[in-house]
Amino acid sequence: MNNDGQVLLPGLVWFLGLLALFFGMMSWGRGQLQQERMETAAASTALSTARAIASELNDCATQNLEANGFINLRYKGGGAMEAAMLGEFEGWLEIRDVETGLNETAFYGYVMAIGNQVAKLNGAEKVQRLSSLSLRLQVHDIDVFLFYGIIPCPVPVPFSNVYYKRLWGYGQRAVQPPHEAIWSVSDGHAKATAAARVYLDVAPGAPLQNGGFPREQGEDALGDLEIQSFYPQFNAKLIPVPLLSRILSQVTG
Repeated sequence: MNNDGQVLLPGLVWFLGLLALFFGMMSWGRGQLQQERMETAAASTALSTARAIASELNDCATQNLEANGFINLRYKGGGAMEAAMLGEFEGWLEIRDVETGLNETAFYGYVMAIGNQVAKLNGAEKVQRLSSLSLRLQVHDIDVFLFYGIIPCPVPVPFSNVYYKRLWGYGQRAVQPPHEAIWSVSDGHAKATAAARVYLDVAPGAPLQNGGFPREQGEDALGDLEIQSFYPQFNAKLIPVPLLSRILSQVTG
């Protein structure tokens, strides 16, 4: 070729190199965008399910609060109530007993449905739960002495499934719950894991707070005199993924 029409080989090499770099950057950017999307999906899933657990704990704590309105005094496995309140209490207990049965059978599926739906709506194809969904609560019966004015009936009346006790933090009165929601999601090669925890949204030194529920074991003298001392508010927040869960997520793929 002559000088006027020759193709400059170095220029062609530069052009092809820049073109390859451009497409490489496009592919890398697409991968980064997909990874960020999975991280958002994992965080949304973990926080949504943790909030569902917190909501259920609030419902159970509300039952304790309502029971406290009927049973004026509780000591260990017994309580005292005005006889005039018996009819209303039995009606309330019948409604709550139905709700308790529904909660026990449906809660697991409800939270799993939330987790899967949130993950799918955020673009995840594969969803894996890495934490327990147990509420760590135990429903309790109580024997109630009915009072006719100031005269008590000597024989207590037994009632089933009246209130909840917590199965955590036996050594503390106002203790934070241990509930966590850890989820792993993926879409192709993009994968992310996120965690959220439930917390009791009260001042750490609140003297009347009993952690939302009386303790199953090791209750102190003050706790033995109540079902619910102060209305709790459980909430949820994101936390760093525990190391063991992160390793499990990588192993299980």
